[in-house]
Amino acid sequence: MKTLFITMLLFTLAFINCNKNNRILDQAKDDKGKTFYLNHEMSNIDYEIFLNDILVGQSFNNNGLPSPINLNAYIFENGLQKVKIKLTSAPGKKITQEVISRINKNLAIHLLTGHDYNGIKEVVKLDFPAILSPVQQYEHEWSFQADAIKGIDHLKDSQNLVQINKELLQKEVLQKFEELRKLLNEGNGQAFMKEIETAKENFFLAENMSTDKQNEYNADMKEYFDSHKGTLPALGNSTMRIMGNGRAVALENNSNHKGLGILSSEDVENNTFNMNYIILHKPIGSDQFNIFRYNCNYTNLK
Repeated sequence: MKTLFITMLLFTLAFINCNKNNRILDQAKDDKGKTFYLNHEMSNIDYEIFLNDILVGQSFNNNGLPSPINLNAYIFENGLQKVKIKLTSAPGKKITQEVISRINKNLAIHLLTGHDYNGIKEVVKLDFPAILSPVQQYEHEWSFQADAIKGIDHLKDSQNLVQINKELLQKEVLQKFEELRKLLNEGNGQAFMKEIETAKENFFLAENMSTDKQNEYNADMKEYFDSHKGTLPALGNSTMRIMGNGRAVALENNSNHKGLGILSSEDVENNTFNMNYIILHKPIGSDQFNIFRYNCNYTNLK
């Protein structure tokens, strides 16, 4: 029985000692708990949200839920940050100016200092330009200024994947995803937690998470990954998506659940659908891919 609904995941190690916890919290305190959020109410439409060319949010089958997205883990350096949102209408429908006006109403980047939600302020309003006629797809880019949280990993020390032979790259990416698929299908949550250790540390930093909350999170996440046992199908037809300005890569389903992370699965026994989106990178000087960011959630099977 899953006990956790996860909207955004980025992780560290399965067991974190007190010294590491204190380091994380001290860094967060140095930044006064500043959190940048993208607020949206994009429902009944499919969307992809990118920050600095990393996918940070998406919806499928018009099932997107209006919710704020914590952007801290995707702000790698101080200065200009780039946001892109791509909208796609449902089959047989179009994106109209009425839809755009509804989305524009509450679309913005906000800054929260500390945990006092009365202190939220708007950093930049995100408005899609008006459209003259209905369209199937629509995308736009914006920018805003922000300072990075100390300790957040970036991609400057990652290899440029565009420079790698495409066939070799695809082979290595498939191999890494097959290793991850095997761990999930065995229900080996402990081993999977080790795979995501560095990304999870970034999540704790981004969320300014207390030690107690970190421990609770670790237990919930292990249970979530354990519950995948026997639910992962063999890797099928997939598409490689290179992002992060060429330094990160994800593998997406290209068949039944097109666009979803390739490690998504149907848990018939628990009537849930697990949506797992993993982004990999290869550090300079390494011959191995590691998990850079991780995003997952689950919903009821229909």
